[in-house]
Amino acid sequence: MPVPDARVANPSGSINVSGAVCQPGNKVFGAGMTLGDAVDLAGGFRPEAQHIELARVRRGADYSDTSAVVQRFSLDEREGPNASWRSAVLQRDDRGAVF
Repeated sequence: MPVPDARVANPSGSINVSGAVCQPGNKVFGAGMTLGDAVDLAGGFRPEAQHIELARVRRGADYSDTSAVVQRFSLDEREGPNASWRSAVLQRDDRGAVF
């Protein structure tokens, strides 16, 4: 009998925002949360912020979780219609590092 993976079926949890943000740390994850939401929860960027790396946990059938950089966003345009980083949809346990 297959057993559902509760880590996927129940997406409550957290995401982590680190680096050049005002309030780094774990943030409560909510369905539909975007990278822009996470940066806002972290108090916004510090002046030295230049790019964001978004890492996503890959869940294997054998429960051995590893992570890898999924996307990298330049912060040349921090706001406005060309700020593509804002709309990147997050998943539970994602990690955003701002450099």
